[in-house]
Amino acid sequence: MVVVHADHWPYQPSGVDRLVWTGLDLLARVCVPLFVVLSGVLLAYRSRETESRSDLLMRRLRRSLVPWLFWAPIYCLIGLFVTGEIAHSATAVADWWASGGGHLYFLLLIPQLYLVFLIWPRRPSAAWMAVLPAVLIQTGLDVYRLAMPSGAPFESLLLNQGFLFFPFWIGYFALGVAVGTWLRNRDPERNLPAVLPFVGLTVIGAVLLVSVDGASAANAAFAEGTGAFLRPSLLVLTVGVFGSVGLAAERWLRPRPRWTARIAVLSRCSLGVYILHEALLYIPARAVQAPLLEQPLPLSALGFLIALVATLALALALTRLLAATPLAVTIGMARETLALPRRATPRSAMGAPAGQPVTRGDGIHAAHGPGPDQGPDQP
Repeated sequence: MVVVHADHWPYQPSGVDRLVWTGLDLLARVCVPLFVVLSGVLLAYRSRETESRSDLLMRRLRRSLVPWLFWAPIYCLIGLFVTGEIAHSATAVADWWASGGGHLYFLLLIPQLYLVFLIWPRRPSAAWMAVLPAVLIQTGLDVYRLAMPSGAPFESLLLNQGFLFFPFWIGYFALGVAVGTWLRNRDPERNLPAVLPFVGLTVIGAVLLVSVDGASAANAAFAEGTGAFLRPSLLVLTVGVFGSVGLAAERWLRPRPRWTARIAVLSRCSLGVYILHEALLYIPARAVQAPLLEQPLPLSALGFLIALVATLALALALTRLLAATPLAVTIGMARETLALPRRATPRSAMGAPAGQPVTRGDGIHAAHGPGPDQGPDQP
């Protein structure tokens, strides 16, 4: 998500510069579909069979609607008076709110998926059977959105705010729930699927995404910006990246408990980083804008990397600071004591004696953080 916002800063008028940065922007659009898949995984993996639906819903809504209600007005003011992204007119402000509050729209999407989860099949076989129809519905909506004729019912809503509604994401969510139920019930002694097929799928998905621009579609202009997250071809890349990273991480993290502990910290702070990064990006980007970002490649790439790393560091630091205050609830976290980083050991990092399995005997569960019924439900 940080890459999506940062890759518009570099110099890209034409030629190689434009090709590189527009291509990177398209490939980075896999981030939100991955968020939706991971949300389905974590909801299914950590679901409590004894928890009432009302308790489940309220516990999760506090991690999405409360942050949105707090940060959306702040980002509106930032857009009006700091970054200039929102024009000083009632229409521009109304359009910004109608689109979900800039990049915070995900916090309005995820509660809809919580409601869907309440009625979604939980048994592994039923969850996997639900994937195909869900993918067909999502893909059909994505194609129809780009191809629907002028004057079609709900035309403006689908074109301008389609990304706000769960049917456009239901295939990703169904896949995540199916994987989450499988992880919850699988035998940790059994081997995981091979990584190589997913790597191949990633390459195919990347080529498909950057080569099929959909310029001939009736509504091709709405496949850009936030609408780019709804490109039908993004599904292939999402499945490939999710499988490749998930399976490779399991094998890589298992003998590396210190890295697992670091990733657990990033995972716990990820919602805060998502909320805060968009405003913080302006600090490093403007600092290197003239000397680096406004120059052709490769200088613009150096400026991009500096802005990217600095933004992530600032967002993580501010997230940790806010988590130590009563404002922790506004970034979806429980309040925690701010402690200075210290060198982790296998025993202290994992809370288990050296040589014992990290959690349930596999690194996938470790990478996800706590076991079932614990931890946040958003990636």
